[in-house]
Amino acid sequence: MTYKGLQNILKIMLIGDNVIPQNPEILLSALEMAYIEIANQCTALKLLTANQGEQIIREGLSGSYVRMPTLPKLDTDELDIDSELAPAVARIMASYITKDKIQQHLTIAERIMGQYESKVRGFILSQEQRGVYATAATAVVISSDGSGTIALATTDTVVEGDIYA
Repeated sequence: MTYKGLQNILKIMLIGDNVIPQNPEILLSALEMAYIEIANQCTALKLLTANQGEQIIREGLSGSYVRMPTLPKLDTDELDIDSELAPAVARIMASYITKDKIQQHLTIAERIMGQYESKVRGFILSQEQRGVYATAATAVVISSDGSGTIALATTDTVVEGDIYA
């Protein structure tokens, strides 16, 4: 989802409520706070990194780190979060703006994050049971076509006997 798409979704979610702030800095601050909430609560695969030079929010899986998502500069920029978590971003942001539906938006955001986390944890568990482990050197890829397919892809050659943990 693009940043402009997020803004449009927010407008739809807030019909009959407060309008989204026209000041782009305020909206970016709300997006930054939503990103931080999600990065602290979810294993957002797009945010896993081995690069300690990035802005790190917390430790991730198997020696990886969860990095801070990058804020968009243009309306056409894609959100720097797993596409399945974009609705949670919108709901969290809507909770900041709404006058009466704070808990409703947060409840839906928590449900989205919980479903996503359950799917990711299930995938990781199944990989571990098969003897495949993801490391910071292993990229975890979620399909961009919305099908929800999750796969491991490495940039290095996998050598028999190596342990990926």
